[in-house]
Amino acid sequence: MRYTSYKNYLDNKIIKETWNYFYENIVWPSSEDKENFELNEQAGIKIDTVELLNILNEMIKVFEKSIRKKEKRNQN
Repeated sequence: MRYTSYKNYLDNKIIKETWNYFYENIVWPSSEDKENFELNEQAGIKIDTVELLNILNEMIKVFEKSIRKKEKRNQN
């Protein structure tokens, strides 16, 4: 899976599942009730962590490539 823009990753199933889990189980509950929120009480997410890592590494490479392109344009 190769993308040319990091924005193309937004519809990726694993990225969406991870993002939704994080917000639904960590961000919103912790912001609504900070005193009673316990991170270790949350149900774990079941995803292919190797695939997630590969996707995140690809996203980083695409993002870095975009930065280098902009730096080159700014130098000219």
